[in-house]
Order: sequence, then C-alpha cells, then structure tokens
Amino acid sequence: MKKLSMFLVFLVILSACAVHSATPMKPNPNSMVLNIRNNANFDYYTIEVNVQSENAINSGGVMYADGSKIEKGDILGFEYIDKVDFQLIGEKSFVVVLQDKDQLNQVHLEPFTIELAANTDFLFEITGDSMEDVEIRQIK
Repeated sequence: MKKLSMFLVFLVILSACAVHSATPMKPNPNSMVLNIRNNANFDYYTIEVNVQSENAINSGGVMYADGSKIEKGDILGFEYIDKVDFQLIGEKSFVVVLQDKDQLNQVHLEPFTIELAANTDFLFEITGDSMEDVEIRQIK
C-alpha cells in the first residue's frame, strides 16, 4: 500500500509538470514575471529565455515532461527573483530561443529590452508560420 501511495504522489507531481496553461503567472512582491504565449502556427517543443546579467548569462528553459509540443494558446511563465537572479532595477535585454523536438534546430528571436521592477509581470506573444518567420512582441 505504501508503494502504491508513493507511486500516486510521484504520478501527480509528474503530471503537474506537463500542465498546459492558458493562465499567466503572477509575480510576488520580490519578483518579476515574463509570460510568453504561443500563438505560432508551427510546432516547437522547448522555449528558453536568456538574459545578460552582470558577468554571466542567466538562462532558463521550459519543455513539457511528457515531451509534447508547446500548444497554441499555452502561456509559459519565467520568474526572476530580485537579488537572486539579478537586481530588478534598470533595463535588461532578453533573448528567446525556440527548439524543435530533437533540440537540433533552434531559432533566436529578436532581442527585446524591458524596464525591470519587482511585483511586475509582462506578457509577450510568439507568432509566425515557421521557424524562419517567427516573431515575438510585447502585449502587456
């Protein structure tokens, strides 16, 4: 019985990793959130966000645990915590990278710069019909 309950807990945790969300993530008082909505007409499986910090590149990515594609309408959130990831003051440039299923082909989208602030969220949208004509634009 104990093994069965451990298995069920593990299964619930794994299934939570693969939830396809259409709800933007909200920031905490000491964080900033970049929400990115997929509105592209082609398949991609991984999204990565890179930001240049003082002496390093802060990079984070999302792919679903079950290996499924990022569905049209899905919103993926990237949270940056003040003084942990970097200070949420001034401006920073971000670069979004999309990858195909095998992670062999990738495209770097046009960099964008935003004003950093704690307790703030942004919404961006990815559009395009292929990896060759993909764009990202700020909605909020």
